[in-house]
Amino acid sequence: MPPTAEIIRAVAGVDPRSVPDEVIESTEPLVLRGLAADWPMVRAAQESPRAADAYLRRFYQDATVGAFLGAPAIKGRIGNRTRIAAHHDLPDNLLNR
Repeated sequence: MPPTAEIIRAVAGVDPRSVPDEVIESTEPLVLRGLAADWPMVRAAQESPRAADAYLRRFYQDATVGAFLGAPAIKGRIGNRTRIAAHHDLPDNLLNR
């Protein structure tokens, strides 16, 4: 049975120059609605995919970028934790905490 999704509280109207203590001191995940609305990349993406692409390409410097791809089943964990656990004689679940 898949886990049930929890509702994440949203906070609107947060000014990135003065984030309220309620947000900084929160111990729960929050969605900060509109926080990045004025960022150049966000504005470009709202215009069109082509504008977003053009914005990003302004920063391209012919650099090679490494990337890891994995199936959803790995849950964002890149690497071989089972092999690490075996090498250190640890139970595999110890590394998944």
